[in-house]
Amino acid sequence: MKKIFLFLFLSISLFINCFSQKNELKFNIASAIGGFPELNYERLVDDNITFGTAVAASIENAEKMDSRFSIMPYSRLYFGKKKANGFFVEANMAIRNQRDLHYNNIYDSAFNIIGIAKYDKHSTNLGFGAAIGVKLLTKKAAFAELFAGAGRLFGSSPVKEAYFRGGVSIGMRF
Repeated sequence: MKKIFLFLFLSISLFINCFSQKNELKFNIASAIGGFPELNYERLVDDNITFGTAVAASIENAEKMDSRFSIMPYSRLYFGKKKANGFFVEANMAIRNQRDLHYNNIYDSAFNIIGIAKYDKHSTNLGFGAAIGVKLLTKKAAFAELFAGAGRLFGSSPVKEAYFRGGVSIGMRF
């Protein structure tokens, strides 16, 4: 009986929570075109404050793109008249895996090429950054957003010390 009661309670809570218009799921079109598709989940905690997480992974091979994956929790403060809409500022954190893969020629004393050396370096680093942007919400809970920002990576020898945070996203509030 306790299990049935617990199951019903959790089901009703989940049902009410899902239709409270406090969740957003979005896809970053600009980063997908660039070969690094990003999927975001954002939760409204107040009329003008949200918390979210962005997850991105490279679909290109390592020779073409140095970033392999990224997990970015963030928080946004909105300045619009509607709930979580309009101009916003964002503080973010990044956990980013990078790979630097390139080849160098090996020369002898007469400057003749005698071989090729492969340089392959991996690093996973933590970073902090900020972004600004705008979210435009429709009456049917669909939205588009445009944002841009940057951050700095810290840790043991990151491949690149800075990261770009930005794009054009479309999504749905539910």
